Amino acid sequence: MHTTQTNNNQNGVSHIGTTSSVDTEDNNDFILANTSKSRPNWVRRRIRSACSKKTLYKRIPILGWVPQYNQKYALSDFIAGVTIGCTVIAQGLVFAMVAGVPPQYGLYTSFMGCFVYGVFGTCKASAVGPSIMTAVLIFEAIGGKGPQYGILLCFLTGLIQLLLAVLGFGFLIDFISTPVMSGFACAGAVFTATTQIHNLFGMKAPNRNFIPTWVDFITNISQTNFKIWDTVLGLTCLLVLVLLKVLEKILVPLGKLPKLFTAICIAGNLIVIITTTIISYYVGENEETPFRLTGYVPSGLPTIQVPPFSYQTVSNATTTFREMVADLHLAIFVVPFMGLLETITVCKTFNEDVLSVDATQEFLAIGLSNVMGSFLQALPCSAALGRSAINYSSGVKTTLGGLYTGVLVLLALVYLTPYFYYIPKATLASVIIAACTSVLKVEVVKQMWRTKKSDLIPGLTTFVVCLTWSLQYGILMGVGVDLLSIMYHAARPKIYMQQTKSSKGTKYLLVTPDRWIIFPSVYYVKNLVTKWSVRHGVPVVLDCSHIYGADYTAATVIRNLIQDFVKRHQPLLFYNLRPSVSYIVSSLSVKDFFVYYNLDEFDDVLKTWCANKESVRGQKNQLY
Repeated sequence: MHTTQTNNNQNGVSHIGTTSSVDTEDNNDFILANTSKSRPNWVRRRIRSACSKKTLYKRIPILGWVPQYNQKYALSDFIAGVTIGCTVIAQGLVFAMVAGVPPQYGLYTSFMGCFVYGVFGTCKASAVGPSIMTAVLIFEAIGGKGPQYGILLCFLTGLIQLLLAVLGFGFLIDFISTPVMSGFACAGAVFTATTQIHNLFGMKAPNRNFIPTWVDFITNISQTNFKIWDTVLGLTCLLVLVLLKVLEKILVPLGKLPKLFTAICIAGNLIVIITTTIISYYVGENEETPFRLTGYVPSGLPTIQVPPFSYQTVSNATTTFREMVADLHLAIFVVPFMGLLETITVCKTFNEDVLSVDATQEFLAIGLSNVMGSFLQALPCSAALGRSAINYSSGVKTTLGGLYTGVLVLLALVYLTPYFYYIPKATLASVIIAACTSVLKVEVVKQMWRTKKSDLIPGLTTFVVCLTWSLQYGILMGVGVDLLSIMYHAARPKIYMQQTKSSKGTKYLLVTPDRWIIFPSVYYVKNLVTKWSVRHGVPVVLDCSHIYGADYTAATVIRNLIQDFVKRHQPLLFYNLRPSVSYIVSSLSVKDFFVYYNLDEFDDVLKTWCANKESVRGQKNQLY
């Protein structure tokens, strides 16, 4: 092999001297350090770093901003927290019904996550608690086996999420692209709004998927199977909330929004809920109410106890921990990842104050919420997209908004259940649907269309599959499409070919791959280089400026390519190849492997080759 050794001059230009082998002693890329002696120091540094003030503030985010917490923030958080509290009580009951457990377990799931996430969470808009998407997965997992399975699933879900946080596997979320995340967020918003469409019109909501729900709704509407007063109330509330959003969007840029109207916009959801609750209370005080109400909420706090690692059946048979885990099947892995995915989706959708989402910290916050919740008989929780949209639109300022939500849920369990009895379901449905409209951002589709149209494929795939098949399969399909795209581009790199002349007038073919060469792409690159080199019949210079790595397969193919060029008596020169890649190729003892880092040097080589070629051609002409 022939490679190069550089010495820097005063101008920083590299002068090349050809050597016969790689000098690993002078090359920093190949220095192997003996780390056995430094391992205790590394462990000591890691322990010191983990116990530092910076790490403490990073893992307990509330410590960083609570000293600046003021009365204005507290008022905004109070309004948003109470609004979410009023919503989550009804949603907790629906969550329990969908999950197939008694209604009180939905409320038990509604408060612990609020407290824990307020301390450890990073996204102010995240409303942690029961989620309809998670409820569907829980129902598929426990299927009538009893709430003890759901509580154990909550504990195991939290453990897995904490394990991912401790191992620093937050980077796994980086494999979910923005188009896929946008598709999932939009599908989640549409799905959440669809679950409320029956309540908006006073109908009984079937426990079905997206398309069957709309088919059932259209059938009932055509048969006038809806309650007129619920319909009027729900549509009126929805119209008021939408008008408030439209006016706020128009007047805010103009700077003409009065302070009173600003307060009304911030507390719009809460005002609508309180107003309609008072109306339904007085209308139904002396006679049967014309609205479908939230209904009776069982009172009393849950008892603190260890999650059920075994239980006695009705026939006094004992079901062991191993049997319970076996009955839960893949839900032990699906539910944790779906909960994390929904939480990260909420963070990326509403976290405007930070440049990026700390996925590891979110894993920690949600994992702690589930582990601690399982000791209070809660089911798996996550950040709910619909409630987070309400939280965001209500003007929440910090994660302490969850504190007021949790306190309200506890008060409802102990004291306030009679008052929440009169909340119309149509009102809650209108609040949720209005909030979901803020998640449907059409401008994202326009931006992807203008920048790179192929990004629409994974986003639309995720959106369609989520709505027509399943939310979990939708996100998997979207990630799958992204991975196929990554694999295709890895196997088919862009290669720029240009026939040009050197400074001394020698023609050569410049070949420039746009990325590193590894086993999926190496044969593709070899075939293209061979095809164009034979067609042009001139020396080939392979510009390796963008090749940052190679593997064994690439090294063997490069060796074969060099041998083919040698047989054709055609030069193949490698320009600006990184020493680490040169070392991989040279380890196969490749002959005629020329690497240059200076244009003038390989210019001389090209000129020499052309001179030799002309000499051979002249000798042939003399013979004839």
